[in-house]
Amino acid sequence: MASRREQAGLPTGPGRRTLVLDLLKKQTLPVHRNEIGDLVAEHLGLSDEQRAIREPAKGGGEGPRTYVAWMSEWACNDLKQIGICEQPSRGRYQLTAEGRVISAEEAENRWRDFRRQQVVRRQQQSRTAEGTEHIGGNDSDEEEPNDWRQELVDRLLAMPPDSFERLSGRLLEAAGFDEVQVTGQVADGGIDAVGVYRPSGLISFRTSVQCKRWQGSVGRDRVQAFQGASMPKSDRGIIITTGTFTEGAKAQAQAPGAFPVDLIDGSQLAELLKQFKLGVHTTTVELVTVDHSFFAEYEASK
Repeated sequence: MASRREQAGLPTGPGRRTLVLDLLKKQTLPVHRNEIGDLVAEHLGLSDEQRAIREPAKGGGEGPRTYVAWMSEWACNDLKQIGICEQPSRGRYQLTAEGRVISAEEAENRWRDFRRQQVVRRQQQSRTAEGTEHIGGNDSDEEEPNDWRQELVDRLLAMPPDSFERLSGRLLEAAGFDEVQVTGQVADGGIDAVGVYRPSGLISFRTSVQCKRWQGSVGRDRVQAFQGASMPKSDRGIIITTGTFTEGAKAQAQAPGAFPVDLIDGSQLAELLKQFKLGVHTTTVELVTVDHSFFAEYEASK
């Protein structure tokens, strides 16, 4: 049976990294992670059916994003691990100065060096933790990435609804909102929290927030109901969900003349919690590589 990668028409790890590296070299501005997936799909000529294949969810089933977007961001993170790609802002990627001139072959050599170091480090950690003399390492390029986003969403789904609302309120405060209040009122038209956002200090936006600890998709009707409840009380709104939004919901949120609503799905919510260090810890690993071109200069001058 064909793997999900094969069904989606995507190349293996080295091919994905080389393709994404080449596509990013053609971009002059930072590219959003979803746009990178679109660039990959267009370059490979993927069909609508292939583009619609969803990412795998932890424990089985399907996740919120398309497989091509998921795997394209995975390739970006690989390049980021070896210092040739960076994130100037949340969800956006661009190549570093070195990344714009590095060859695909050199990038892959650096990646293999990095993976070997990872295996050695895991072996050392395992021997220290378990007192064993040896443990085998998996250096396969198709190893599943650390799917922390799905793990985080699963944890959020396990929270009681009122706890999820309080966490959303804390996220608003971390993002710079003032006067945040978690209403907790069932009969308040679906408004779970309110806050005031002052992006420049000169103007302010009173914002209504709805929190949906859902596993499925939020549809157009839910967005419409929230817009109707929020319009008399706020300048704009935000719907935060652990799930996804239908295309109709997205269109309704930004429909001309309608009450403006920003939509934050489960994947975006995970990134925000990571950005503001709310329940997510990140570890920076030092990467040491040998610059063979440096020594080649001395060899060439003999």
